[in-house]
Order: sequence, then structure tokens, then C-alpha cells
Amino acid sequence: MSHGFTGIVIDIRSIFSIRRHSSIVILMKPLAIFPFGQTAVLVLFISLTACQTGGPLLDGGLPGSGCMRPAPPINARNLMLVETTGTTFRITKGENVGATTQFSLKRQGDSWRAKLTGQNTVQMSVTAEGSIIANHEDDLENTVRVHYAPPLLLMPARLAMGQPAEGQSDVKIINLLDGTVRTRGRCRYRIELAGRQIVSTPAGQFDAFVVKTRREMDLGIANASITWRSAYVPGKGRVAHHLVKQVRLLGLIPTESTREIRLTR
Repeated sequence: MSHGFTGIVIDIRSIFSIRRHSSIVILMKPLAIFPFGQTAVLVLFISLTACQTGGPLLDGGLPGSGCMRPAPPINARNLMLVETTGTTFRITKGENVGATTQFSLKRQGDSWRAKLTGQNTVQMSVTAEGSIIANHEDDLENTVRVHYAPPLLLMPARLAMGQPAEGQSDVKIINLLDGTVRTRGRCRYRIELAGRQIVSTPAGQFDAFVVKTRREMDLGIANASITWRSAYVPGKGRVAHHLVKQVRLLGLIPTESTREIRLTR
């Protein structure tokens, strides 16, 4: 009798919603055989793993997509600075689910301007070593401009798994309508390459690099914690974005909101 491993792959997508594009892999190895009358009882060691074929399960991916797997190092320019106009995203979580929004990224001399219609605009530039930074960004929903000093790191020049980029900037928030200062504070950030993931969008499936960013904003009377995972395809740019924001005002119970967008075309 052979005592090697036998592998059986069972497609469970139609049975359990563990993850889209997932399967369970069962590895069986005989451990012992016990006689029982005229029947032999075979004891098996069974190992189960639920993940996309081709890579181990990693944390930090976008919900509702394939399992995460290791990603090779990559330069920020290849992911983030893909000039585009009129890219359409569909809101898949949060307010106005089903609605669409337009995203554009345009070069303006030595800087770049990213705009997500009705939500925010970010004025970006590239450092000599290739890091992408923001001098300020406009929150169109709350009609404020956030200034950063020193400029806020959006993506380090080179991303590699296990090598997060961390730092902090002072922030000044001003009213877009009249220019008055609303408050000042500090922003701490952490940016890391989480891995690669097959991401499903209305525009199709993409083998994307997932970048996880976390910001902690201390604004005196209010604290905010914002975590998002953005999926990027080299040469195409961002194809999905999942954001979770917690705001705590004067030590009260925090409120939490989620927003997600995925590429439509």
C-alpha cells in the first residue's frame, strides 16, 4: 500500500462563500490501519486549506476577491502614476451604492493632480528618489483643504513586502470657502505592500498589487483612524479601493464608515 500524499481539489464556490475564486485542497496521508473483524479501519490525516490555487493565504487584501499571495518588489511610478482621464468607478460599499464616480490623474508641469469627482483632489509631486508625496489635498465632502508639512508620503519609491514606510507630518485644515483655519494637528502614517490578489471589478478581473495605508490623525478635539487598501495594476493604475474610517470626538464612542469603489471602465 502506498503511504504518499493524495491531493483532492474540491470546488466549493457554489457551496460556501469563503472567498471568491477559492477552493479547498485536501491532503490525505494514511497514519495507521487497525483490523476490526473482517474490516480494516483506515485512519487518515486530513489537512484543509482554503485559498486561491497558487499561493498561501495572506492578510490585508480587498474583501470579496481572491486570496492574497506574495508580491515581488515594485516601483511606485509603475503603480500610481498612470495618467488617465475619465476613468469610471462604481461605488460598491458605503453611501450611494451602485452610483458611479469619475477619476482622473493629470500631469501639470512637475506635479500631478488626482481627482475623484465629488470626493477629493490631491496635489502630488515626485521626489528625486521617486517617492510620491502630497503637499495638500481637498476634502470636497467637508469643504476643507488639508496642508501637510513636511509633505505627506503617499507611496515610497520602492515597495517591498515586509518593509513598511512610516512617518508623520503636521497638518493644518482650512475652510475652502473662506480660507479660515479650522484646526491643526498631526498625521502619522504607515504604508506597506500587502501582496498580490485577483481583484474582481465590473470591468473584469485583475491580478493586482495591493497597497495598505493607515493614517492616524490627532486633531485635538477629534481623532481619526483611516485604513485603506488600494489595488493597482502596473501600467493601468488603480482598479479598486476599500476604505474604513473611524472618528472619535472628545473621547466619545467612535463612529465608523466604509467606502469601496471598483473599476467599471
